[in-house]
Amino acid sequence: RGDASSGLRLEVDTLRKRVRGLEEQLEGAIAAAAAARESLEASERDRIAVQSALERAEAAGAQSTELTRANADLRVVNRQMTLELEKQATELGAATLARKHAEDRLPEMLEH
Repeated sequence: RGDASSGLRLEVDTLRKRVRGLEEQLEGAIAAAAAARESLEASERDRIAVQSALERAEAAGAQSTELTRANADLRVVNRQMTLELEKQATELGAATLARKHAEDRLPEMLEH
């Protein structure tokens, strides 16, 4: 009976040590899982930040393209206005010249 009791105590001690070792492994695994989860969450935040930056870059690119088109349209309108102003200036110059010519001839015409 003493040997059996002593053998059972030894087995219980061995099992307790094994349980303690398994508990420590479990705690380590839980800590590792928590660290992995934090890392995953950080990676997800980084992914969201990169996605947001890409979306902003796309929007900026679209605005840049739109601005380039608007600039080109503005240059066309500007050129048309310049041509119209040049035309009006030419017409005004011709009218001024005709008026001056008429004024110069007025005394002659009044004599006849």
